[in-house]
Amino acid sequence: AQWRATKVLYHREGLRQTELAEFLEMEPIAVGRVIDRLQAAGFVERRADPRDRRAWRLYVTEQARGVIADMELIGRGLRKDATKGIELHEMQQAMDVLNRIKDNLQALDQPGDSEDPATG
Repeated sequence: AQWRATKVLYHREGLRQTELAEFLEMEPIAVGRVIDRLQAAGFVERRADPRDRRAWRLYVTEQARGVIADMELIGRGLRKDATKGIELHEMQQAMDVLNRIKDNLQALDQPGDSEDPATG
């Protein structure tokens, strides 16, 4: 989660925590804990939003910029190892199934979308 958050902020600096949570498909409170850890490690900083005193904008630090390229190389290598022997069409099919599962799980959180157990 920390790597994903850092990568998103590297490419989209200035996001609010809620916006970052949407990109990461995580709850804002969970993203807050990730940002707290990244900030403590010196990779992310919170800056006051000039248009909203109550909000903070998130930015990567120079320390984070220094390791992004290495993180990208490690990520590429890991993806290559993880997908060895898997054809593109197989990967697409797997991603389609996983996305449908994710959609089904997210639908469980939607109020009023579930059937009434009394009426079946």
